[in-house]
Amino acid sequence: MQTPPDTKNVFLRILYLEFRKLIDTRASRWVLGSLGVLALTVAALAALAFSSDGTMTFEYVIGAMQSAMALAMAVIGIMGMTGDWTHRVTTNYYPLVRSRTLIYAAKICATLLMSGALLGLLFLATLSILGIFSVSRGQQVSLSGLGEGMAVAGFVTLLATVFGIGVASIVRRLALSLVLVVLLSVGINSVALTVLPEILAPVFSTLTPLILISPPEGESVEGWQMIGSLVLWYIVPLFAGWKIAQRVEA
Repeated sequence: MQTPPDTKNVFLRILYLEFRKLIDTRASRWVLGSLGVLALTVAALAALAFSSDGTMTFEYVIGAMQSAMALAMAVIGIMGMTGDWTHRVTTNYYPLVRSRTLIYAAKICATLLMSGALLGLLFLATLSILGIFSVSRGQQVSLSGLGEGMAVAGFVTLLATVFGIGVASIVRRLALSLVLVVLLSVGINSVALTVLPEILAPVFSTLTPLILISPPEGESVEGWQMIGSLVLWYIVPLFAGWKIAQRVEA
């Protein structure tokens, strides 16, 4: 009798495959490169706009690129979850693996690893920007806020990637997922802040979990509001995507 393959080894092989799929195609490399350039361009422009009389900090530069960085990470999450459907390889790929849960988990882990790798490169680029401006303009620079800036950026990366994964795992279409992520990020947060009652706004805002790592001065949320936002925008989409992955025809 043939011994079934070890689940851990199967998962690691699928994880390697999913990670490779994120960088193997020319289109994916162009997208990843463009996202990195976008984030760096925003950071460089912010640095250029900074007063030469002040002290430029790591926290300022990394904070300037956070919006572009969040978009980049969401796109990586979308790419990781929609690649099989975009290239129409599900009919060949899915039947080879006995558990779609392994495929789904490997896709999530691969996209998080890719987001983490891109974030690491952005950290190095931020330090380079500080060094360049220090030498070329005689700008006073400081690594003040290094720890907090890295923590906030890491948490933004995690949230944005998971948000992109959740939307894409339900929709399974690249272009539509991109549109929905932008509309939900901009539209829902605007509605939550301007239309909904103050007690409900944090629940329906995708940004509420950021308060865990970087609470605005004088602003706080209740525990149930934080949990509500996490469940609504991050946990439920992941669970729904997993259920769809089990039932949808390859």
